[in-house]
Amino acid sequence: MKSRHLHISILTVFIFLAGWELVVRGLGIQIVILPAPSLVVSALYAYLLSGDLVSDVLATGRRIILGLGLGSLLGIGIGLLIGWYPRLRAAFYPLVAATFPIPKIALVPLMIIWFGLWDAYKIVLVVSGVFYIMVINTMAGVNGVNRVTIMACRNLGARDSDIFRKVALPASLPIIFAALRISFSVSFILVIAAEMIISEVGIGYFIANAGQLLETEKVFAGLALTAILGFLGDQLIGWAEKHLSPWQRPTRSRP
Repeated sequence: MKSRHLHISILTVFIFLAGWELVVRGLGIQIVILPAPSLVVSALYAYLLSGDLVSDVLATGRRIILGLGLGSLLGIGIGLLIGWYPRLRAAFYPLVAATFPIPKIALVPLMIIWFGLWDAYKIVLVVSGVFYIMVINTMAGVNGVNRVTIMACRNLGARDSDIFRKVALPASLPIIFAALRISFSVSFILVIAAEMIISEVGIGYFIANAGQLLETEKVFAGLALTAILGFLGDQLIGWAEKHLSPWQRPTRSRP
């Protein structure tokens, strides 16, 4: 997010929250249906003071980081290979394309049977969701490299390994990072959903428990916390992209 436009983003959020507050107060909507933002903030503050917020964030964050890291490494590695070598693509991509549409949340019963009730099944569930996104986008990034550039490098005597490392991989980084941002959001969705099904700690557990008790303001507090963490994670990935691919000049935006 560009700092010169930060005030616009802050103003938009403020207007949205103020409008939400006015509508709820003005129409007298019951808390159990839609709590006002002020009540959500109070619930979030109470969540913090209880000490559960920190432990839940750490538990959810650990599951996301492990699942995202493992899924990304595996997906990028295979995506680079099948993107660069046509024979490997012919051998493995049909299997990837055939299994990708399977809803990952539908795998929960199998994951529980195979890996038990605790962290392992949640992490593997995230890996299964992230892997496909990274494979397909990484492969597309490698395939999108200018073939004229590759042929020119070969005509100048460059080895395939050097072309791959110095041309194909750097050119694929923008698409890989874009896929990583999507994968981060998918990781959040899958972990929260898994925690809502079976867990004793985590943001998803907090949301599910509050919902069962009809404490809607706590449900919204958990959702707000998820949104905040998701935004911060997205910004962190953007920062990493900026520093790992400094040759990518941002397009000039209108003032």
